[in-house]
Amino acid sequence: MAERKKTTSNSKNTSGRASNSKNTGTSSRRSQRTQQRKKAQASHEKVYWLPGWFRFLVKLSLVGMVCLLAFLVYLDATLRQDLDAVQWELPAQVYARPLELYPGKQLSQDQLVRELKALGYRFQNHRRTGYALQRSNSVRIHARGFQFEDELQEATECLVIFRGGRIEQVRVNGREQDLFRLEPLLLGSLFPNHHEDRQLVKVDDVPKALKSALIATEDREFYDHHGVSPKSIVRAMLANFQAGGVVQGGSTLTQQLIKNLYLTRERTYTRKLQEAAMALLVDLRFSKDKILETYLNEVYLGQDGGRAVHGVMAASYYYFGVPVRELKLHQIALMVAVIKGPAYYNPKRHPERALERRNLVLDLLAKQGVIEAKVTNWSKRQPLDVVSHPTRSANRFPAYLGLVHRHLKRDYSEDELSKSGLRVFTSLDPQVQWSLEQNAVAELERLARKHPQEGEHYQLATVITSVDNGEVVAAIGDKNVGYAGFNRALDAKRPIGSLAKPAVFLTALQQPEKYTLTSVIQDQAFKILMDNGDEWQPRNFDNKSHGDVLLYQALAKSYNQATARLGLEIGLEQVIDTFRQFGFSDRVPMLPATMLGSLSLSPYEMTKMYQTLAADGFKAPLKVIRSVTDAEGEVLDRYPLKVEQVFDQKPVYLVNYAMQVAAREGTGRWLNNVIPTDEVVFGKTGTSNQQRDSWFAGVKGNYLAVTWMGRDDNAPTELTGSSGALRVWGQVMRDMPKGDAPRVVPEGLGFSWIDQASGLRVDKDCVSARLLPFIGDSAPDQQVPCSNPTVTRSKGLLERLLDW
Repeated sequence: MAERKKTTSNSKNTSGRASNSKNTGTSSRRSQRTQQRKKAQASHEKVYWLPGWFRFLVKLSLVGMVCLLAFLVYLDATLRQDLDAVQWELPAQVYARPLELYPGKQLSQDQLVRELKALGYRFQNHRRTGYALQRSNSVRIHARGFQFEDELQEATECLVIFRGGRIEQVRVNGREQDLFRLEPLLLGSLFPNHHEDRQLVKVDDVPKALKSALIATEDREFYDHHGVSPKSIVRAMLANFQAGGVVQGGSTLTQQLIKNLYLTRERTYTRKLQEAAMALLVDLRFSKDKILETYLNEVYLGQDGGRAVHGVMAASYYYFGVPVRELKLHQIALMVAVIKGPAYYNPKRHPERALERRNLVLDLLAKQGVIEAKVTNWSKRQPLDVVSHPTRSANRFPAYLGLVHRHLKRDYSEDELSKSGLRVFTSLDPQVQWSLEQNAVAELERLARKHPQEGEHYQLATVITSVDNGEVVAAIGDKNVGYAGFNRALDAKRPIGSLAKPAVFLTALQQPEKYTLTSVIQDQAFKILMDNGDEWQPRNFDNKSHGDVLLYQALAKSYNQATARLGLEIGLEQVIDTFRQFGFSDRVPMLPATMLGSLSLSPYEMTKMYQTLAADGFKAPLKVIRSVTDAEGEVLDRYPLKVEQVFDQKPVYLVNYAMQVAAREGTGRWLNNVIPTDEVVFGKTGTSNQQRDSWFAGVKGNYLAVTWMGRDDNAPTELTGSSGALRVWGQVMRDMPKGDAPRVVPEGLGFSWIDQASGLRVDKDCVSARLLPFIGDSAPDQQVPCSNPTVTRSKGLLERLLDW
């Protein structure tokens, strides 16, 4: 028993040890896991021993770096295009015709000098481009180079010698030359979608002094920093702190360029940070010269009316009237001075401020060693040298520019005209335009003084063309020739009055077997009943009837009754068809009143009709544009002369002869007071009902001009065609060349001496005899005796014409 208990006891002990052993193992594993957790916790506590707010900042910084990287990628994408491809909105530049200089040309020395001054040439004895020198009978020109539509003409020296109002000799670089062209006058720009104007310039074409002055004044560390200048920022902060306000900025030229090209002008830290980042990227990508060139073409330098002047080239013309490469040091300093505040330092409005600022710039250049002290002192003594009227103005010749724009819109979109930098070469002749403006305005003012009650309300418009090619060489659309508003030359559609009559007489004279210049027409009152029940009864202006008159006399005296009888006798449909042949195909009413001028047309449209008469029956679209090139000089379009013969030359010649009589003996005889009788002129007056409109259309030499006068409110005036528009026309055309060659007599015309009373043949020694043209054998066969052969007869118009 005892042994069994002992054994049992031993067994229990063994079991207890085993149990203890098991418990010990479990405890050990638990201890290990606890130790591992403590170690992990200890390790975790080692990583995150920093405060929570700091850990948040670290995360925020990481997010910020990612966002900054993304922002820089975005900015880089914005600037990815090379600055060569920066697309400024460059409006089309419109040029006048180039002045051609050749021996024998009718051009006075004063006329050449005036055009040179308009081009910005300075008359001093300097052998530099852009200068000229006038002597007693010559002008020496140091001409600028120019890229014409057909060739590049290099800068050169040209000597022009005059004799008797003509050019006698042209010498280029000492050698005689048959032809030399001056660069054309820039008339203005077309910017229908915006109001900015600039002319691009290469950095190498800018005077070195201008680049130095700009850098010295605006960013002296330009070539040393990387787009942002910490020195400039610190210097500006100290200056502003000392002054107690903002007196100096820390922006570099690169930052200014970025702000102008890409950003708004708001003053926020976000915008400044974006500006700085973009400046760093631009400086990394592009050369300093490219950045400087872009700045020179972009910088805002003033306001010319509604046109913002951008870039140093446009500003050079606006302030000084010359290209930027011809600026002198004191002018360069003024231009740089204006950059700080184009409105505040505008030398045209605030000359004292501008002068003070300019001299400050000159002192700064001297302080930095850019110029010597004696040069500084000399430059500070110079005047501002600002021109009162820019040689390149947006408002120069606005009526003509309106005509150019209207023609261009047929072939080019508004975007192309306002952004593509097109160069448009026109037919405008500045010499003719200046004469038109000066004489038309002076005569209008005289007429306004003569009619004080209503004269201040008179308006006028004139279009002048070259007869031989149909080019429009001048135009005005308002008595204020610089006004760019309503263009009466194009858009004032007014009843044309007796300007319509040549169409009636031309219709008749196209039938030589029935009508000649000596056909007898009754000038008697009559009336006809219209389809609507109204009566139409034409009356002469003087309310008189003149009995039987010859056909050419009816036109020369502008008899309404005779004209209406002739038209109705021919047939209204035939007369209307003649109007349509002139180009008025869709607006000619089939009414008898059309023959006497109830048709409403603009001066420009009226010019088309008389251009066809002046060109002997050959109709051509009026030319305004000669060619268009792109910004690089590549020709995009040429506009050749397109001619269509719509009338036989012979009847047109007869009508023009009748209008010669009208201009010298009929309703236009006042012209004898201003144009010598040995010069060939022909034309027609026109007066609408109640004298609301005064017209004259006529030709002298190689020029045709159509003039309208009246009131915008369509009220009656005290003017007729003879007392109003004719006077303006005569004063304008008085100064036009009379032409170098006589008008050609068409083949198939004969001439006979005619008695002016009966219209029959008469001996040429008779006082009543007049030499008249006839088509073929249409001259009258019957001859009348001479009533008074002993009286000396003066030469008639046609004799003088044939002699000439």
